[in-house]
Amino acid sequence: MFKYLFIFLVLIFSSCTEDSTSEPNIKDPYFSDKDAGLILVVETKYDLGPYTEFFFGMYKEEFLTILSDMFEVKKEDMLDMTMSETIEAFGEDWQIRAMKEAVEGHYKDIKVLTDDDCSGEKFMSAIDEFAQKGYYIDVLFSLHASEDKWISFLDRNYHIDEFTQFLKTNNYHLRSLYQTCCFGQNFIKDWTNSGMSALNGSINKNDINMFSPVYFLEEWVGNKLPFKEAVQKAYDREIAKLKTYNDILPVESFFLTKEKLENSKMLTGGIDDGILWNEFPGEYAN
Repeated sequence: MFKYLFIFLVLIFSSCTEDSTSEPNIKDPYFSDKDAGLILVVETKYDLGPYTEFFFGMYKEEFLTILSDMFEVKKEDMLDMTMSETIEAFGEDWQIRAMKEAVEGHYKDIKVLTDDDCSGEKFMSAIDEFAQKGYYIDVLFSLHASEDKWISFLDRNYHIDEFTQFLKTNNYHLRSLYQTCCFGQNFIKDWTNSGMSALNGSINKNDINMFSPVYFLEEWVGNKLPFKEAVQKAYDREIAKLKTYNDILPVESFFLTKEKLENSKMLTGGIDDGILWNEFPGEYAN
């Protein structure tokens, strides 16, 4: 039974498919945290196949025990749902809710793009809106991406060049990007060349992606750790969290393999990946 459960646990965690002014305060060159905006882009587009759904039905009690803990939802609320429906209905909502709680009181505005709102065009519109208000802009992607630098939004896949060119054409600046996208390291140079201060990216396919976005925000926002250290701390915390399910399934033996952990390791880059959250230097202003 453990063999089948782990096949589908891997599928659950896998992320890969094809009044603000700009005037400085007394701590010049830094600005008030109220001048910052956060864009959360969350769309995992789960559509698990018939075999996955079949085994989910066979071992539903075990799955629901894990999902109930992960998503903070009662088991009975998921009883009549497929695996795909459960992830879509509760997984994304939990992640968004937890991320907003992690940054409460630290951003002037938060824009959430998910489900029908998760399009590349709306993402660029959100950047435009925040830039026009003079915000420093941080972004978080909980999205799929491909090795050849296509990012999957709900409406279609967008190549990284579409976004970086948009930024350059409009002279807009993103301060940071935390991303769970697979092959994220492939995007680091492109985002850096667009003028981004700090970002991360996984080495290969990223299986450490459910809790880490929340943990990253908890560690970086509020000036707790530099960006680079917060990324690593989030990776370590998610692994520790997954190990707590060992009493239900042999997580360490089957899911947290050496290969998966190596592929999911995060690299960081940008102009200054050691930036603290409350550092708002002028070159990243809009």
